[in-house]
Amino acid sequence: MANEQNLVPFTSDQSREEAMKNGKKGGIASGEARRARKTLRAELEMLLQSYAVDKKTGKPSKRTVQEAMVLSLVTKAVGGDTKAFEIIRDTIGEKPAERITLAEIDPKTIEEVERMVTGRDA
Repeated sequence: MANEQNLVPFTSDQSREEAMKNGKKGGIASGEARRARKTLRAELEMLLQSYAVDKKTGKPSKRTVQEAMVLSLVTKAVGGDTKAFEIIRDTIGEKPAERITLAEIDPKTIEEVERMVTGRDA
């Protein structure tokens, strides 16, 4: 991760080739970090699609890990867990802060804004 200690700024006493070499190193490290994150995401997606283990029998269940997680989350929400409810609400796109509300605007206000934007006089 970049911080002041590991950044080497280009200076006049540093050759252009050295600066290019350092830049290349940074690009390679960045690519490796991106690939590692992608791998983690791919592994998580794969695990979410694998079958969960039944707690009682210890054998694979008929549900995937993702289905089991969703069922558990819904069960908690129905039981009164407000955090679980919020997660479900936000996931299905009903988060209050993200909703668009239409309001009536006075036509004079609209005209005023249009004049300001276009630069026309009244």
